[in-house]
Amino acid sequence: MTHCADQSTWRRCINRLPLLITVGIAVLMLAYGVIEQPANYHDFADHSTWAGVPHAADVFSNSGFAVVGLWGWWQLSPQCTHPAIRAGWFGYRLLLIGLVLTAAGSAYYHLAPDDYRLLWDRLPIALACAGLLAGVRAETVGRYDARSEAAILALLAVVSVVWWYATSLHGAGDLRPYLLLQLLPILLVPCGRRCMAAMPATVCGSVPHWPLRCRQGGRTERP
Repeated sequence: MTHCADQSTWRRCINRLPLLITVGIAVLMLAYGVIEQPANYHDFADHSTWAGVPHAADVFSNSGFAVVGLWGWWQLSPQCTHPAIRAGWFGYRLLLIGLVLTAAGSAYYHLAPDDYRLLWDRLPIALACAGLLAGVRAETVGRYDARSEAAILALLAVVSVVWWYATSLHGAGDLRPYLLLQLLPILLVPCGRRCMAAMPATVCGSVPHWPLRCRQGGRTERP
């Protein structure tokens, strides 16, 4: 009975930790106040022109996002029903699409940097962050609807960028929601993996499709 209670307590802690971290950061950001974009944000070091394209290095370097996104889609899409990624596929699909769109949006922005073009740079970046969060959450907390969560996080990603742009039109643009969305994957993804790695084997086995090795009966297996 005690063993089962310990497992139940561990699961509750794992499930609530992302929410506690998110709320904690949000409260700190609210207390801090508006986070503005630096006045010289659009002043990039590269002023070169190549083949008639201004800021050529900044523009063409964004092709790397498209390469990674397309390669990831090519590799993962045929295996989207595999147990290792099935639960998180809706989120990872959003991540890969966001990377490809980031290549286009960021290239568009760097051609002639200003706040309006930056809007189209930040939107796909926010979508990619939302997709990563949705994918990892679906893998670690399988009792939620992964499709709905990916859609909700995508909507919040759009709102975070639109909020910055709307507030920038009426004074100081507020980056807090956008920065929160970027910060959460940096903190929650490794935190989730760390917690799952430390989780007792029987609890680890109860979490669907987590692609970490779980020790069961002296063996090392993949779920």
